Amino acid sequence: MKHLFRDYFRIGKLVNFKKHGKQKKKKKITCTPLITRYISTVILVILVGLCIAMGTYQGKFLFWKSPVCSLGTIYANHKQFNIISLLFFDFTMMLSSYLMMKVGYSFSSDIPFQHKRLKQILSFTCSIGFLLIIAPYTVLHTIHIIGGTFVIGPLWGLALLFSIEVRPHISTSAFLFYQLILQGSILSYAIMYSMGIPTDNAAQKFGIASLMIVLWFATRTGLQNDFSLRDQNKTPFRLKRFSDQD
Repeated sequence: MKHLFRDYFRIGKLVNFKKHGKQKKKKKITCTPLITRYISTVILVILVGLCIAMGTYQGKFLFWKSPVCSLGTIYANHKQFNIISLLFFDFTMMLSSYLMMKVGYSFSSDIPFQHKRLKQILSFTCSIGFLLIIAPYTVLHTIHIIGGTFVIGPLWGLALLFSIEVRPHISTSAFLFYQLILQGSILSYAIMYSMGIPTDNAAQKFGIASLMIVLWFATRTGLQNDFSLRDQNKTPFRLKRFSDQD
């Protein structure tokens, strides 16, 4: 009888473990440590690359008045040869494209992500946009504009998705702050650019900054929630797996 109760208890634990194991597999996460690292690297690459391109610009680059794309033109102010700034600008865009491609492939894995398919499409589209934006806007204006749209639009979509997914884990004021700077800056820039308002280049800088801020904080908030130290042993997959993708 004693052995019978012991076997029954073991079977009960096994059934209960399998039951809860199946439930855990249904849990969808925001991102992984690898994806967070890629996105953080994209932000760092853009900041450092554009700062170097500004420093090597052969003309007078006015931060609040000059568009960022002028860093990637062959001639500064249509006069001075701008090869060094152009090379840094192009290298920044190519490296960002590669990193966003890696983000897209990371979302293609069998890990249960929230909005998995949409994040994958946005990441790949953004990667293509970074390549198209290399086209100098003074020569290939249409291609450059398409590239800029493919970059800003998907990054805005990813920032919006991440901020919505981490909403249960942040305060209402923090969520509203994210939406205020994200929607306010991007919509302001879009309206000013379409209407030809002279201050659109200043709004462009605020839009880029808002994307970086929301993406950086939202991905880290999601990561801390999905992979907190106390829950690492309870996740349905190993953290080691993500580092193996490098």
